[in-house]
Amino acid sequence: MGCAQPRSSITVSRGEAYVLHKQEELKIQDIVCENAINVIKKYSKNGSITSNSFLRALVELGLLKPSRAQTEESKQTKEIDLEQLRGLVYWRKFYSCLSDYTDESGETFNTLNVLICFILLASATLEEKVKLLYDTLDWQCKGYVHKKMVRLFMKNFCVVAGEILPYFAEDVYNITIKLKSLKAQWVWVVGKMPDDFTEKVMRERPAIKKEEFISTFSSENYSFLFNATRLRQKMLELYSKDYEKEKSSPMKPRLSVYADEQSPGDVIIIKDEKHAEVDAIDNIDPPVAPTSSENKT
Repeated sequence: MGCAQPRSSITVSRGEAYVLHKQEELKIQDIVCENAINVIKKYSKNGSITSNSFLRALVELGLLKPSRAQTEESKQTKEIDLEQLRGLVYWRKFYSCLSDYTDESGETFNTLNVLICFILLASATLEEKVKLLYDTLDWQCKGYVHKKMVRLFMKNFCVVAGEILPYFAEDVYNITIKLKSLKAQWVWVVGKMPDDFTEKVMRERPAIKKEEFISTFSSENYSFLFNATRLRQKMLELYSKDYEKEKSSPMKPRLSVYADEQSPGDVIIIKDEKHAEVDAIDNIDPPVAPTSSENKT
């Protein structure tokens, strides 16, 4: 599991390359997808994960780390300073955004939504991801996936790629990276693309059987869905003209507010697989890391 596919070059804007650069900082691409799914399920109860359980799952996966002092202490107490972990920017600006929006407290996470996020971002081949996605959606082993579940995974992929990752990449300490224009377009497309593509795949069918699900989403026509960078690019490729027609009243970004900026003009080449930002970082001014006081909530 988790073998990298052949690397191919794609052309992206400087702003897009920066989103990918920040995405790589999360290190989710270093986690084997199947392992992530197993750990998350272990901490899930009745289809939901509490905030504390999710934090513990992330620590077990090596995605969040307690301080050195806390790690030494935990050898004796086996306790994790959860409040300390909550203060990390990775939690505040990425993982916490996966919270269940039906719970206003922000203290619970829908297990299925979290699993879908990790299927998008963790390490696996396309074929492995499609199979893991099907098994996750058909958790009752019915042999088919209902139309509403197809829309659910597409919506989650679009939200993570087009809203949450760009929000995490927002960096007020590096004003040379211009994301406002791109982010506004991605957010607008998130409201349209899941429905459009669900209808394209499902047509009049209420459900799709396992064999067709796997063959459909493993094909070149839909492979872009399983790579966040390619998905964002496809959003712009397919919907930019529609967006231009309606941008007189664009949707307000859900997760953050940007100051007025100009659109990014630079274009660079990156690789689209694991550690893909390597070819692009030389062209990007490194962000200034916030101080410890700026990391606090």
